[in-house]
Amino acid sequence: MQEADPTRARRVELILRQIESLPTLPAVATRLLALTTDDDTHASEVVEIIRADQSLTARILSMGRRANLGIREEACTIDRMVVLLGFDAIRNAVLSIKVIEMFGNEGRGGDGHPAHPPHRAHPPPRRSPRRW
Repeated sequence: MQEADPTRARRVELILRQIESLPTLPAVATRLLALTTDDDTHASEVVEIIRADQSLTARILSMGRRANLGIREEACTIDRMVVLLGFDAIRNAVLSIKVIEMFGNEGRGGDGHPAHPPHRAHPPPRRSPRRW
């Protein structure tokens, strides 16, 4: 039983070192997280912060267009997206987008797919046509 304690202590120490090395969320995400959990926040405050980040603005507009909210393309604005999607969806989207920006592009190409496709040791087997 005593052997498990030093092993456990080493594991805990390793985990704590890894936690300390994690990057912090960007200021935009931190600010939006605080605003969207406050009941006294106005949509215009959230819109102002989103507009300050061009990539975030583009991604939220894209998300809104794909959500099929019944709005025309030319009527798709950040103001409308914040109101139509709501604070919960905006908060979740911002956190997802920023975490992916921080971690998701490692080893990936510009389109988010692996930079090099996985290699196969052997090609997939060919299927022969069925004979009836």
